[in-house]
Amino acid sequence: MIWESDTKLVLDGAVVELDWTEGGLARLCGPDRFVLQKTREMVSYYASLAGSRCQRVLEAGILRGGSVVLLDQLLQPQHLVAFDLSPQRLPDLDAYLLHRGAAERVRLHFGVDQSDTRTLRRLILAEFGQEPLDLVIDDASHLLPETRATFNTVFPHLRPGGLYVIEDWGWAHWPGTWQDQGGPWARHPSLTQLVLELVMTSASRPDVVTDVLVRRDIVTVTRGPAVLPEGFDISRSYLTAGRRFAEEPRRDHGSRFPLPQVLRRAQWVWRHEGARGIARRVAKRLGL
Repeated sequence: MIWESDTKLVLDGAVVELDWTEGGLARLCGPDRFVLQKTREMVSYYASLAGSRCQRVLEAGILRGGSVVLLDQLLQPQHLVAFDLSPQRLPDLDAYLLHRGAAERVRLHFGVDQSDTRTLRRLILAEFGQEPLDLVIDDASHLLPETRATFNTVFPHLRPGGLYVIEDWGWAHWPGTWQDQGGPWARHPSLTQLVLELVMTSASRPDVVTDVLVRRDIVTVTRGPAVLPEGFDISRSYLTAGRRFAEEPRRDHGSRFPLPQVLRRAQWVWRHEGARGIARRVAKRLGL
């Protein structure tokens, strides 16, 4: 790996440019030129894994293909599988793999929803069989329900000591436009909730989660030795002594009541308890 600048590196003749800007994905790519939406610190982290036991790798999120090239070149895994929600294949990435004779070793799947647990299980079984995974990277939706669904499905397939990486977990805390009116994802619960669940699980069940390393751009979870059943759910894996650990309500200045939160709560009650549930909760609130 050769850094030609802070945002440009060369990997065995393939040029990978780091670009976080909105126009970054519009850059022209080719079989030997790719765009990667990661920081230099993230690239350095993955470079630090080179030479470790990362032979069977699964990545959620392909985007323009830069991460596949990065992982292939840095880790040189025995088997790398990546999937993406988009149904469109990437001809430049296919050409890169074909030119290097890696099309069988590096497998790409498109049109795969990361929250589709049944499809994920089939994909893992078809690609890896009963062999455990060494490294999993989630760089897909960055949304809580989808990311949690992927974690619950894939984490049990990691070997003890294997690593599960969640990228860009801290979007709810980024400065600038991410704070204006709740940010571009104001209607979505933050991924921070999952990070808290992972940290709490490491305290309650170190046999499930041995270690959690939280950085500003990635979270790395180390798998413990516990045998995890099908239907594993991280949200049921920690103890709280009766305390509630949940996302804080939005602070809507100028109003006593955080209306968006009230509406979201009412929607949840309606979906799970119906009209009677809403009536019962209103009566309780009014002291009736």
